[in-house]
Amino acid sequence: MMIIREPIVRTRIALVLVMVAFTVLVSCATKDPKNELGYALRGYERELRWGEWDKAAQFHENAAEVITPSLREKLVRVRISGYDVLNGTMTSDKSMMVQTVRIRYYNDANYVERTLMDRQTWKYNKKVQKWFLSSELPKFR
Repeated sequence: MMIIREPIVRTRIALVLVMVAFTVLVSCATKDPKNELGYALRGYERELRWGEWDKAAQFHENAAEVITPSLREKLVRVRISGYDVLNGTMTSDKSMMVQTVRIRYYNDANYVERTLMDRQTWKYNKKVQKWFLSSELPKFR
């Protein structure tokens, strides 16, 4: 009797494993826009904090046009000392988010800390399932 049930048990276990694998694959294939926004916001903040201006520009749809050679020269000297998200608002259709960030920074030529308010507008591109920053890089003096 055991010999007959053993193939059935193996078949059921295999079926359960296939179903679990399929569920995992399907959940990975569809991206939740809200989670993707969180990844984008944290990634952008990280690149600004570390002075990775070219990587920060990649969060824009037109990344190649964001940083000009003259702007790059200026940004090389900027260091971020604080990045505080003050507020954020998402549209009802969850396709756009606006947040205000207070950025504290200094120029390594004079080490005077300054503060600016950065109003960021993020838009979700359904085609590529990714959030892009549509506002400009912060205006550092």
